[in-house]
Amino acid sequence: YFKDTVKSLAKYFKVNTNILCSLNIPK
Repeated sequence: YFKDTVKSLAKYFKVNTNILCSLNIPK
């Protein structure tokens, strides 16, 4: 269960990072 949670958090963090990068590109 803990490993699964870490996987989910990592996935969520990766998605957030991609979104931030996308938002920063226009600047």
